[in-house]
Amino acid sequence: MATTYTLIVSVGIFVVGIIAALIVGAIINHFTKGIKKWARARDDVGPQFLLAVRVAKLFVQASVLLLFLTQSVSFYGLAILTQVTQKAALYLPKLLVAGFVVLVGMYLSRVASKKCLSLTWAEKKNLAVGVEVLILVAFILAALEIAGLQVDVFVETYRVVLYTLGAIVALAVGIPLGVSFAPSIKKLVKK
Repeated sequence: MATTYTLIVSVGIFVVGIIAALIVGAIINHFTKGIKKWARARDDVGPQFLLAVRVAKLFVQASVLLLFLTQSVSFYGLAILTQVTQKAALYLPKLLVAGFVVLVGMYLSRVASKKCLSLTWAEKKNLAVGVEVLILVAFILAALEIAGLQVDVFVETYRVVLYTLGAIVALAVGIPLGVSFAPSIKKLVKK
């Protein structure tokens, strides 16, 4: 059974963890001050970038706090809770990377969508939505894979959709090009 001494030390370790997490948050705020000014000045990516910085800071603080909580629970002697906190501390960075991948996907899909909207085609809005969805789905599937989820079925379905779209585009572009170049090709063959 745990004594009063181990309980006090365990709580002390956890309190030190809280203080360490707050210090880490202050350090992150200090180093991202210039980046935050840049992001506030930009309307296109500023809000998403500020959200990403805030979420990353919270994840780092939570990781520090989980590490100290793991040590605190381990010192107190609760084996099951120690295993749970260790697994959570190991899984949290994966979630951070997965979230970062999704944010990058959101940014890139928005940029690609804006590029499509700058075209002079009649169906540019449909193309922009399609490109945005395709890019975003690819990044979401990558993030789910990073997080450790089995998404093989979704990846294969996505691959089939991409192959189908590629075949449709090849036919839609290839047939008119072939018909328009048919007279030129006939002249070359006759010579």
